[in-house]
Amino acid sequence: SGRDVNDAASFCCDRDAISGVLGGLAGSSCCALQLGINALAALGLLTSAGCAGFNTILGPLRPYTRAATATFFAVRAARCAPARRPRLALVAAISALLTFLPEVLLATSGVSVAPPTAGAVRLALRVDGMGCEACQVAVEGAMQRTSGVLAAAADFGSGTATVLVNEQWGFELAELTQRVADAGFEVQAEVQAAEAVSAAVAA
Repeated sequence: SGRDVNDAASFCCDRDAISGVLGGLAGSSCCALQLGINALAALGLLTSAGCAGFNTILGPLRPYTRAATATFFAVRAARCAPARRPRLALVAAISALLTFLPEVLLATSGVSVAPPTAGAVRLALRVDGMGCEACQVAVEGAMQRTSGVLAAAADFGSGTATVLVNEQWGFELAELTQRVADAGFEVQAEVQAAEAVSAAVAA
């Protein structure tokens, strides 16, 4: 009957939506879930955050899960009735956003600052616990909220961070370490001694 056809079509749409979201999450190593964990920790709703470890398992599989998701949508588009294609396109767009969320985070996480005044130094730090792009952004945010920090850049792959600071603006390594710890990560030690930075070099 007509009702059965509509029910079947609705089920297919729901299945496409669920499959698209799961494919997008898998293709990004559950980056959105890690961002949610970081947000809950920032709001004080989680006592301990840090890296949930999604990327440790799913990271090596990213090329395959992304290829599988793309293949799924290609097949569904070929078989989808014209009337259902706008909804499928919307689901595919959401899935693509989730899939490439790590790249979006990396592209937008940089913060530009004015050239520092005299006395600015660059610190190279080792940070434990970063497992993905979302963790990297969380560490950078915690560092950038520290007094006297002019700019901060972390790299989850190497487990390091570079921070441009000025002690005359109230920077204290202990405060930075605590802020990073509150975000669920750990600053172990300086990789190298502080390096003086001139305004011309920093620019």
